[in-house]
Amino acid sequence: MKILIVEDDTNIIEILRVALSEQHYLVEVATDGKSGLELALATTYNLIVLGVSLPIIDGISICKQLRNQGCCIPVLLLIEVDNSTQSIAGLDAGADDYVIKPFNLEELLARIRALLRRGMISTTLLIEFGALRLDPSSCQITYAGKILPLTAKEYALLELLLRNSRRIFSQSSLLEHLWSFDEIPSENTVRSHIRSLRSKLKKAGAKADLIETVYGCGYRLNTQELDRGNVNKIIETEKPKHSTKADQENSINSQLKQQITAQLAGIWQRYQYQYSDRLAIIEQAAQSLLTNTLTEDLRQQAQQQAHTLAGSLGSFGFDNATRLCQNIETILKLPEKLNKIQAEQIRTLLMELKNILEQNPTLIPPQSGIKPPYLNQKYRLLIVDDDLQTLDILRTILQPWGFTLTLLDDPQYFWDTLEQFIPDMLILDLEMPKFSGIDLCQVVRNDPRWSNLPVLFLSAHRDMQIVQSVFAAGADDYVTKPIVEPELLARVLCRLERSQIIRKFAEIDALTGITNRRKSVQELNRLLHLAERQNQPFYFAVLDLDRFKYINDQYGHDAGDQVLSQLGKLLKQSFRQEDVVARWGGEEFVVGLYGITQQQVLKRLNDFLDILRRIEFTTSNQKNFNVTISGGVAEFPKDGHDVQTLYRSADSALYQAKAAGRDQIFLSSSN
Repeated sequence: MKILIVEDDTNIIEILRVALSEQHYLVEVATDGKSGLELALATTYNLIVLGVSLPIIDGISICKQLRNQGCCIPVLLLIEVDNSTQSIAGLDAGADDYVIKPFNLEELLARIRALLRRGMISTTLLIEFGALRLDPSSCQITYAGKILPLTAKEYALLELLLRNSRRIFSQSSLLEHLWSFDEIPSENTVRSHIRSLRSKLKKAGAKADLIETVYGCGYRLNTQELDRGNVNKIIETEKPKHSTKADQENSINSQLKQQITAQLAGIWQRYQYQYSDRLAIIEQAAQSLLTNTLTEDLRQQAQQQAHTLAGSLGSFGFDNATRLCQNIETILKLPEKLNKIQAEQIRTLLMELKNILEQNPTLIPPQSGIKPPYLNQKYRLLIVDDDLQTLDILRTILQPWGFTLTLLDDPQYFWDTLEQFIPDMLILDLEMPKFSGIDLCQVVRNDPRWSNLPVLFLSAHRDMQIVQSVFAAGADDYVTKPIVEPELLARVLCRLERSQIIRKFAEIDALTGITNRRKSVQELNRLLHLAERQNQPFYFAVLDLDRFKYINDQYGHDAGDQVLSQLGKLLKQSFRQEDVVARWGGEEFVVGLYGITQQQVLKRLNDFLDILRRIEFTTSNQKNFNVTISGGVAEFPKDGHDVQTLYRSADSALYQAKAAGRDQIFLSSSN
């Protein structure tokens, strides 16, 4: 289970981190209110331990904002010495409980356990899956009565699988749930823990595949291998006193199923006439074949219509119709010249197809075990398919789960859309007019700015040669039409999670959590090209901490690292998502701002300086200090036409700001 501590007292943080880690909890820390609120809204936690007197945003305000945004995570407040005003205000703001500083550690841990029990799917002590038994009160897991000698991470891993027995966890998802960012693990770490856990389960008498590997997706608990008579037995000790998170999630899922089913029915009604038009083209081709007047152009059209129908009809439950369309497509693709026998075969298949389509579609609601709360961030998907029905179906499936979508039915506009939308993932149809999905994928892979973008293909083709050509072009995954909602969601999430964890290590500075120099140069060049093409303003700022060597010398390098880490968080919070924010080395940072005025740039930067100078840092031996930062700004194209010349102009302005007394922003002299 994951707990967030938002507290500015380093002693309390260390006490809680050690005590909770010994109880097998995963602990993450924020030392000011703003970063704590950001983490609470961006990440799924089981509990938040929240100080009241915090820098930037106080704990009671954080609690109010969380509740106003529908966040139901249990909150435990740490209030000042016997301050009844704080306790009343905190409970009114939505906190679940509080303890008074200085607190009794055993009492605090007991209150945490109580809140976690309340926040669980049901109020339970024991969970049993066949011979496998979890007892959270003693932090022990047994198999057939034998205690498993698990490490803290192995215990947390097995607990996660037990509590989510129907979910598949990718390696990157396990890293997110069980390791903090500070630990910097790799996917090999997950594999080694899985191997060790399997080995210990096997020694206790369990089968080797009790933890099952789902190829291309991840791991899950194989409940088939457990005693079916005792699977999913949960022993309750008390009734929940209020509606639980599970009730809320079940209600959400029920609404989603009804919503998606209704939307699919609406799509069928809107596009039903187009299916008739597609069938008419195939029928025309069969009739022309009978009279020996079939042209190559009409044959290609009919083949394309059969391929499109095969890919979309299955989404409405017409599985037999998909098979018939695939058979028609196979006949039309035969290399030899077609004859009247094949024409009669096509007509027979068409008659069967029409009979099926006269029936009402079987709209199957989604059955996925993936619930919306697992989407910890807004992922952006660019989907390119020339079939409007397929785009509509994909929107219906993906949008309710929190994805931000851009749908494109004309690949000619692909490049402009890609640069403006900046997706986290690309979903491509294989066969499209003018540009195929393979053409687009190869272009993306040959551009260093997009070479790591996850690409998933959709196609009705199952031919191994075609699949191999897709992967040879650089695809990450391949999903066959008709679209099956649970499979699509699992594969999309798996690729996104894998991409995010790779990105963290390849593109993110580990200490500050912002983009590193290599990645930021790519992003800055992209914004420069966009500014030039769209005739929009672009500003480049260089920021440098004042007297940073003195801070390291006077307070130690740990204090210096604390400053850099906090500065990274503050930079992310202070600028827009579309801005480029990066650490270029040491105490030097850069910011790229596109599409805003000089006045707006200066206001954002000066607001950032004002917030930073008000933050008080505390060393391990309780010494307090403050920091300031200076900056220089260059404007495109006045001060330079590329990143290198803009950097030189901004760096020159930075040194003018330092010479003028530091803690200020200077524009390049040409401005």
